[in-house]
Amino acid sequence: MLRHLLIVLSLFALCPLGKFFKLSLQWAIYDTDPQTVLRKLGENSTQEPYKKAPITYYNTNPPSYIWDGLMFRIKTRRGEELSAVKAHFDPSASDAPERFLWNQEVDGNTIIPDVPERFRCVWDRYGNDISFACQIQSLLAGRKELWTDEQVRFAERCQSVTWGDLVGFGLNPNPKWRLNVTGHRAVMDDVQAGLFHLMELEVKAFKYEGEEVYQNISTYLGERGIVLCYKQEPKTVRLFHAIGYDRSYRLV
Repeated sequence: MLRHLLIVLSLFALCPLGKFFKLSLQWAIYDTDPQTVLRKLGENSTQEPYKKAPITYYNTNPPSYIWDGLMFRIKTRRGEELSAVKAHFDPSASDAPERFLWNQEVDGNTIIPDVPERFRCVWDRYGNDISFACQIQSLLAGRKELWTDEQVRFAERCQSVTWGDLVGFGLNPNPKWRLNVTGHRAVMDDVQAGLFHLMELEVKAFKYEGEEVYQNISTYLGERGIVLCYKQEPKTVRLFHAIGYDRSYRLV
């Protein structure tokens, strides 16, 4: 797979398409429940989610890899379970992951020829923090090992992982709703972890228009009375904060 990525990178360097990379704009929501959020947005608060796929997060116990941007999860897509390994990178760092860049998406996922995994890279924005995230997804399809060799190699390029120490946090219900927010297609999802509702609104935009879209929707959410989290963070980080863990559990 890395050979294919290097070929794509060389093509990327020859054409000015960087501004057309997708930017995933995300708002961490601190409201009571999704029905309250739907009502504030002028939606039918009783509408059923279009998807109810559960999700299980994996990490050490106490969690450690998450604080360095490395995430492991098992979720369901179209009725089939899949494993996913995702890494966040600081784009301003000297070792920013240009080697992972890819610009062609199919149904929101990158397809690399001759490789069974789905590989996807996207810019993520939470609040004022923007990171570059790449992940590899692979259908479980009854296999005994949760993580494929390709996923293992991918994670190990980011950080040394003690795979036998990974444990599941979940199964967590994860309903999703399709919305229209200021003319933009949006998805709101709610990871239900016990009494906690870890809600998030996501809108995809091209990188060159991301700032304008982000500011417009942020203003709109404020006008609608949507309560946002004081610190904008991914749901996985919020989950571990909610159950009492913080960055003091980072591996040395």
